[in-house]
Amino acid sequence: MIARLLEALRFGSVGIGATLIHALTGLGLVSLGAYPEIANITGFGVAFCFAAAAHAFWTFSPNGETVRSVGRYAVVAVLGFIASALVMGVALSAEWSPVLAQLAAVLIVPPISYFASAFWAFRRVD
Repeated sequence: MIARLLEALRFGSVGIGATLIHALTGLGLVSLGAYPEIANITGFGVAFCFAAAAHAFWTFSPNGETVRSVGRYAVVAVLGFIASALVMGVALSAEWSPVLAQLAAVLIVPPISYFASAFWAFRRVD
């Protein structure tokens, strides 16, 4: 139980780090003249590489199948992005404020991403 809690805390800290990397990369590229859409995609890519490596080697420890795990984590990340957009869309269409809609996405999606990562993407195969 304590091990899972520590794992979840590591997952959250990597997520916060990835979010900062995404935002700072995107903002930095925009300040250098890049198109915002390209900067955002690039920031997501850089943040994904950081998060995938950190989760594979720190959050979940190497499971002997890093390439498979990172591929699965890519699926989790993309589905998490889609889920976040759906939560935001539903909340905004229900006339929630953008702040509350974002809060809903932040409270709903990361726990789902953690469980998908822990029990599927980085699952130990013995």
